[in-house]
Amino acid sequence: MLVGALLLLAQPDAALAAPPESPPCPAATITFAPPLDTPLVLIRRIERPLANGMFIQTVTYAVSFTRSGRGYRMRWQQTGQQVEAPPELLRLLSLEGESAADEILDFTINAGGTLLGVTESPDAPERLRQAIDRLRSDPALVARPEREQVAIAAVLDRLAALPPAERAGVHMVKASRLLMLAGRPCRSGQLTSADGARLRLVSLTGETLDFSSAQDETRPDGAQLSTSIAGTLSLRSGLVENQDRRMTSTVEGTSRLFRESLTLEAPATDPG
Repeated sequence: MLVGALLLLAQPDAALAAPPESPPCPAATITFAPPLDTPLVLIRRIERPLANGMFIQTVTYAVSFTRSGRGYRMRWQQTGQQVEAPPELLRLLSLEGESAADEILDFTINAGGTLLGVTESPDAPERLRQAIDRLRSDPALVARPEREQVAIAAVLDRLAALPPAERAGVHMVKASRLLMLAGRPCRSGQLTSADGARLRLVSLTGETLDFSSAQDETRPDGAQLSTSIAGTLSLRSGLVENQDRRMTSTVEGTSRLFRESLTLEAPATDPG
């Protein structure tokens, strides 16, 4: 969560129905049947433009599903992180990475695939507080221009005061990417996601379904925002196995691209 304090960039999110000529829906409702007691690997990659370069973050999680009451528990444990950024930011970003290392998140999901809640590791609030304190006093921050120091400090203040419910909301948004179509309806070649967005069916091959969406909008400040989503859904599990979100913001002729990609897969096996 501290990355936002260092980069100060928003993450818009939108999707809309696409044109006709899609394959027929495989079913009226997408079945949710996650693989139980089977380890999976989630790779989440974020790309953001900066004033003096690019920020690229790749975070790896071990993901597993188990039965919990009438529904399921989905556990994420962060197992790795790689960051590419301008040298002056790498120290700050490494401190952020330390705060999230081995982080465990337990998500509650009902039988139909609806995300209900999340529980952090018991020590998560304290680790976040310590990371914020380290960032406030780190030489890499002190060396930044005064205007940036003030902006970053303001975001750190908001993070430090962030209520548990809002902190959980950040995690819920990330998890919702995998579950956005679980248990959701499909009509006339279109899927409706959990947040109400409509996505066009592009192709259907065996037990996988490709989908996409695109939207252009004008913000109140005059900025032009173009959003596109392309992904692959497993009809066996109801989980999104691949997703690529691209958001381009254009202000006074200058465009900035934000990209988020997800890959959910079985862990690599040792050939030996």
